[in-house]
Parts: sequence; structure tokens; C-alpha cells
Amino acid sequence: MSERGDERGLRCLIVAADFSDAARVAERASEEYDLRVVMAPSVTAAQRLLGGAQFEVILADSDLSDGDALSLAPVDAETQAEFFLIGRSFSKAQLIDALRAGVRDVFETPLELDALMDRLGESVERLRQQRRTARRARRLRRLSSRIIRDRREVRKRVDLVCRDLAGAYRQLAEKVVTLERVRGE
Repeated sequence: MSERGDERGLRCLIVAADFSDAARVAERASEEYDLRVVMAPSVTAAQRLLGGAQFEVILADSDLSDGDALSLAPVDAETQAEFFLIGRSFSKAQLIDALRAGVRDVFETPLELDALMDRLGESVERLRQQRRTARRARRLRRLSSRIIRDRREVRKRVDLVCRDLAGAYRQLAEKVVTLERVRGE
């Protein structure tokens, strides 16, 4: 995968029954942050999509009729999805549940598109930075492995040279002793 291809290609899932706001968000997210946006009209449709692909950003309407949008929030730490919840109004208990579920931010409708886009941009930059850091770490691990392997090979060769040199010194010493004996006779 290319350097730029790894940073780009972030996928965004927008789950909303009303596609008017969702379409505006999708268009701006695609243009401003180079996100590949997929839209789903229900929790059920979103769950099918999440079962087959990884999305780095999820925006979900809390007012969906077929289920709880929080059920779409990433459950494990391995998933780096940034989850945003959008709804008419939220009680304190709902906000606490959202935070516990890993929601990055909550937005009430009518939607302040600029505020949402700012937070989305921050999340996209954070995700891209995480990808760059992970890519660098993988590269460093490969380089370290190669350096360790090369160091072992150099060490073997140095050991061989040292043994050869020690053998050559031994032979030289034997010849010197032999020459000393011959001269002494």
C-alpha cells in the first residue's frame, strides 16, 4: 500500500433515517477530509455494513426506529473508530451512556454543521496520525530485525576471521620457534 494510500481511504459510515442532513455531512466529509462515505438508513443496515467492512468514523442518529445507535459503537480497543452521536436532545443518563460506549462527541439537532465538521476533521487527523505512527513502528520493527540479522552475520564472519587469524599467529609462532631452533643449532 502506498504512503498516501495508507493515510487516505478512511471510511465513514453515516447512519440516519433522514438523509437530508446526512447528505450534506457526507458531501463535506468527502470533499474536505477525503473520506469514503457510506450511508445506512437503519441500525440493522449499519450492522450488516459493519460486519463486512471496517469504518474509521461512524456518525449515527440516536433517533433511529429499529434500534439503539449506541449498539454500533466500537466495543474493543483494537477498533480505532471515531463515533459521533447525533440526536434531538439527550438526558444526562444518555450522555453518560454515550461516553461509556466510547462516543467521541454528541451533537444535538438542528445540527451545527461547521461544529460537526471541525470535530470530524480533528478525528480524521488523529486517525491519520495513528496510521502514520503505526506504519513507522512497523517499518522500524522490520529495520530492527534486519539489523539484528545482519549483526549476527557480521559477528559470525568476525569470529571466523578471528579464528583464522589466531590459527595464522599460531603457525607463525611455530615457524619462529622452529627458525630460532635452527639458528641456535
